[in-house]
Amino acid sequence: MINCLQVQGTSMRPFIRAGDYVLIKPCRPAETRVGDIVALSGPNNKLFVHRLVWRDNRNAIIKGDSVSSLGYVRINGNQTVGRVISIIKGQAIVPTGNRWLGLALLLVSLGLIPFQMMRGH
Repeated sequence: MINCLQVQGTSMRPFIRAGDYVLIKPCRPAETRVGDIVALSGPNNKLFVHRLVWRDNRNAIIKGDSVSSLGYVRINGNQTVGRVISIIKGQAIVPTGNRWLGLALLLVSLGLIPFQMMRGH
């Protein structure tokens, strides 16, 4: 069953903004890949989305795209609820399943590729 969540924070800007909706497909942690945007169960069972930066069989490291390089968070892999498969921005639906785009956005998030290069400037 696909779940829909309205994003409220700014940690995933500029790719996901407050007010956007994300479609979340439930999955096991082992089904996620580095570069994916994952939905996680946080404090008080609130869901939040961040980019998966690294994972092994038990743990993962996630990061919001707009958060500085100090914003890495180590989590128990079992906190993963699902993977974001699409972002709804107004009337547009943006799929997130492109592996290469996910990796490129991960590099932008890590500050390894300036955002201006991704925009073609």
